[in-house]
Amino acid sequence: TPYLVDAFSFGKVNGCEGYFLTHYHADHYMGLTKSWAHGPIYCSKVTANLVKMKLKVDPSYIVVIPMDVPFVVDKDTTVVLVDANHCPGSVLFLFTIKKKGRTLRHLHTGDFRANPRMCLHPHIRQPDNPPIDCLYLDTTYMAPNHIFPAQQECINVVSDLLDMWLSFTKKQDNKKLLIVVGTYTIGKERIFYDIAKRINSKIYVTSEKKRIILCQENPELETLLTRDQHEAQVHVIPLGHIKQEHLKPYLASLEPHFTSLIAIRPTGWSFYPPAAILTKDLSLESLFKQPFAEPKIKINTGPEKVKIYSVPYSEHSSFRELAAFVGSLEIRTIIPTVNVSSLESRNHMESIYGPW
Repeated sequence: TPYLVDAFSFGKVNGCEGYFLTHYHADHYMGLTKSWAHGPIYCSKVTANLVKMKLKVDPSYIVVIPMDVPFVVDKDTTVVLVDANHCPGSVLFLFTIKKKGRTLRHLHTGDFRANPRMCLHPHIRQPDNPPIDCLYLDTTYMAPNHIFPAQQECINVVSDLLDMWLSFTKKQDNKKLLIVVGTYTIGKERIFYDIAKRINSKIYVTSEKKRIILCQENPELETLLTRDQHEAQVHVIPLGHIKQEHLKPYLASLEPHFTSLIAIRPTGWSFYPPAAILTKDLSLESLFKQPFAEPKIKINTGPEKVKIYSVPYSEHSSFRELAAFVGSLEIRTIIPTVNVSSLESRNHMESIYGPW
C-alpha cells in the first residue's frame, strides 16, 4: 500500500500517500516535528491532541479517525482503529485493502497489551471475519521468562501495600505519608488514578504533565489534578526519577507536611519469574497449563523515610498474552516489530510464534 505506520524517522518517502501513528511515544513518532509537510498523519483523537500540543504539527496535516468503525482512506483502503490497551490514545490499525481482485487484511498492533476484547472485536473476531493476512506484532516481551501478571493484579497488590502501610501508621499520621508514582510522558495513568481514588486524594502534577493529561479527555482524572503539592498525597513524577538521589531531597523539600515517602516504580522489567513456572515446552497447550505468576513487589533498600517498590505493571503484552492473542486468530503471516535488529533474533522469535 502507499501508506506507512510509525515511520516518521524516514522523512518524506517517495510514493507514500499517508503516515499512520499508533500512539504518542517518542520511539514511534520520532522524526515528526512542527515542520512536517510530507503528507497526512492518521491517528486517534487523543494522539492528535498530543501531536498538536507537544510537537506543534500543523493541524491541517492531522486526520483524526474515530474508534471502532471503518474509515475510508481511499477507494481501495479502509482502516479500523481498535484500543491497544497501551497508553491513552494508542491503537491497533486494521487495514482492509483491495488489490488486484483480492481483499487483504493487515493488522498492525503498534505497542499493545493484548486482551480478549481485541480478539472479540466485531471487525477482528473469527470466524465472523476473514483471516488476518499479515500481523505486524509488538514482540517486546517475546520470550518465555516474561510472564508477568495482569495489570489489575499489580494494581491490587499496590493497594494492599498501601493498606498495610496505613494500618501500621497512627491515624493522625496517615496524611503525612507521601505516595510518589513514576510515569512516562504518557502512560501508567491507571495505577496513580486507582491509588488516588482508593485513599481519597488529589493528584499533584507539574503544569506540563497537566497539559498532557488534559489531552487525554478524561474528565474523571482531570477532577483529581492539583498544582498544590501539599493538597495531594499522591504525586506523579518521571519514571527515571524513582531513585534515592531524587526522592530524598524531594521529601526534604516537603517536610514537615510529609514525613515519609513510598515510591512506586511500575515496569514489566522488574519481573523475575520463579523457576518453578518456567517451561521449555512453548506450545499453546503447555503455556496455558502453567500456573500464573504472583504479582510480587520488589523492595529497594533505602533510608527509613523513603522506600521504593518496583511492581511488574506493564503496558506491553506478556509472553502468555502474546501466545493467547496469536492462538486466538487465524493469521497467515507474522512480522515482528521489536527486537528485530539481527537475523538470529528474528529467526528465534519465529521458531516460537510459528507453531501457534
